[in-house]
Amino acid sequence: MRIGNRQLPYAVFNRESSLNCFQTGTFNLAHTEREEDASNGYYIVYDACYQTNSPFLKRLIAEGKAEAVLVVECSAMLYRQTFKLTETPQDIKIKSENLAERVEVSAFVYAKEPIDAYSDPDFMDLYQGVNTSLEKNDIIAIDDGYTLSYSRSSYDSDYIESIVSVIKTGNDDSIISFGGSLDERKITIYMPPKQYQIYIQTKDNRDMQSIYFGTLLVPAIADALDRLYLELVQNPDKTLSDLEEEYRWLPSLEEAYKKATKREFSLDAGEHFVMAQEIMKYASAMAIQATFALASNSFSGSSSEED
Repeated sequence: MRIGNRQLPYAVFNRESSLNCFQTGTFNLAHTEREEDASNGYYIVYDACYQTNSPFLKRLIAEGKAEAVLVVECSAMLYRQTFKLTETPQDIKIKSENLAERVEVSAFVYAKEPIDAYSDPDFMDLYQGVNTSLEKNDIIAIDDGYTLSYSRSSYDSDYIESIVSVIKTGNDDSIISFGGSLDERKITIYMPPKQYQIYIQTKDNRDMQSIYFGTLLVPAIADALDRLYLELVQNPDKTLSDLEEEYRWLPSLEEAYKKATKREFSLDAGEHFVMAQEIMKYASAMAIQATFALASNSFSGSSSEED
């Protein structure tokens, strides 16, 4: 949540000096470094805390009338989470599966309860002598923080699980399908019990991941793109923006496509299966290589045992 240059009808602390309504009082988010790769499954803000020199703000927080929070937001993943901040540094960890593309990190102090007499001699002249009362949840201090671009590899299993769901069916018919309609939250793959059990046991193996990406995810994404294109054809008034709002996973696929091809994403009639391979970093070809590697290892093992 970014406040930007918006003015509130009462005095607030703001990290930006031009927007700060106090003569000497300050407020800001502090941290040492940020870990931005997803290799450990987390995005980490190290030593996060708030800093203020204002006895007035410190008293409001100490008396439980106000609280400082860190806010992490990612619209692409529909994620928003708040973390309580104190003046003591702490490491704040966010699961990387919740983050993609644009991520906003900011800090605020808000009123935990109504504050009837909100005044302090440190107010700027404009607010002196004005009787102000705050409602619960009104913002008292602002640091708009920073924005980062959170990129993850298409082979990041947390990322895959954020847009694709594998569900066990009740039918033992050896048919893998993508369902009758698209789900707004995730692309869904339906798998028979026997194959599902094998998948669960092997999906974390790196070589098997490459095979599954190529043999399951690429066709699933291609099928989803086919269905989206059909929606546009059958509903001439519908636009790509409408689809992005309806299907939460679509913006992530678009971003992956743009990064892989340096081209704008389009759902015109075309090779959706090729587009799916580009989105998944040519996973179909990688699946063949991974299969060959596994087979070669198996043959080598068999030969050495015979020798």
